[in-house]
Amino acid sequence: MTLISGRSFEKGRTTDIEGAYIINRTAAKELNWSNPGEAIGKRIEAIYEGEIIGVVEDFHYQGLQSIVEPLVLQFRPSRFDEITLNIKIENLAETIAFARTKWKELFPNIPFEYFFLDTAFNLQYQSEERIGKIFSALTFLGLFIACLGLFGLASFITEQKTKEIGIRKVLGETVSDIIFLLSKEFIKWIIAANIIALPFAFFVMKSWLQSFAYRTEIEIWIFLLSAAMTLMIALITVSYQSIKAALLNVVESLRYE
Repeated sequence: MTLISGRSFEKGRTTDIEGAYIINRTAAKELNWSNPGEAIGKRIEAIYEGEIIGVVEDFHYQGLQSIVEPLVLQFRPSRFDEITLNIKIENLAETIAFARTKWKELFPNIPFEYFFLDTAFNLQYQSEERIGKIFSALTFLGLFIACLGLFGLASFITEQKTKEIGIRKVLGETVSDIIFLLSKEFIKWIIAANIIALPFAFFVMKSWLQSFAYRTEIEIWIFLLSAAMTLMIALITVSYQSIKAALLNVVESLRYE
């Protein structure tokens, strides 16, 4: 926390125990103090009446789905029931065993329970992570099925155009010309599919981001990149059949029925 006005709690001041408050910037604004310094020395009543001794900058004590709300901090040692430890992850089991032993020495009548702070933070975004994994799996499955369909369609089209390809090669067209000929139909439909899909994707993502009070903005380059990737995946899928057809012997192509 960043102190922007006043002071923090001090161990040596008995008046700070159940007699002083630190508030955040939002709380100061809600109490009509536009300048955080105006709050210092004022008295408010929350759980008990006390004096505001400091103002801290707003910080996220909930998930980013929620706005930063007014916050009041107090110093009540009688209500302390948790200890936060900054530990190294090396020899984690031994560290936890040591903490358990010390806890039993200090508080023999209170059970030792622990959790990791990063795990507690991650729980705030558990549903988003689950949705991300589901979408990733469905995206992979959809691309795989689409690529199979494209490969089959490319095989069917090249087989139908075998004699045409032979005639074009006799007339002087190059391998690259043949590949472009076979690929342009797919390119046209992929562009059409992106024109339909991208506005829908933008609307869905925009709606989902509205559930976060603090959120990133959707940049246009993300959609351009996704369109380029779908085009590249499609061209890679059909390129095998296109190259195979373009390199086919002219005599065999002309004899094909």
